[in-house]
Amino acid sequence: VGALPSAAVEPLAAGATADDAAFAAASSEGSPIDDPWEGSYVKPALTVSQYLKMIEMQRGPAFEELRTMADERKFSRLGNALVIAPFDDVRQAAFFLPWALVKEDEQSGVAVQRAWLDFKQRWMDLDATAIDAARYLADEDDVLRCVNGLDGALDRLVAAIPASYSR
Repeated sequence: VGALPSAAVEPLAAGATADDAAFAAASSEGSPIDDPWEGSYVKPALTVSQYLKMIEMQRGPAFEELRTMADERKFSRLGNALVIAPFDDVRQAAFFLPWALVKEDEQSGVAVQRAWLDFKQRWMDLDATAIDAARYLADEDDVLRCVNGLDGALDRLVAAIPASYSR
């Protein structure tokens, strides 16, 4: 192993090893692949089309369940339904979708990430409204409006995916 250029590496802390120096030198030089998303903590396991298929398969049952619970005034159960299947499958697919897309098409991935943020906000609004309804501070119409808003946000998220990635 050759010597490390001293100007390229900041001084290391006391007790630093040669491995620490090599890591510091390598990270200051950049990656040959230079993928800005490689350092992300989010690692999608499926492809864009697989996440879309998951949303397509689970969406109907998920929103039917949410609407039924709102109609039947089962607001506490509705809050729980947001974190279990089938809605949780939709939510997780929607979360990972932009991360799968950004590695192939950064601009579209960022647009879908923005749509995810709207979806997430509407999911949180539904949860808060369901809690309020369980406390008689909101009614089923308020909850249904939130369910419909969440469904619309999912429409916009899916619509933000370029057609070339659909099926």
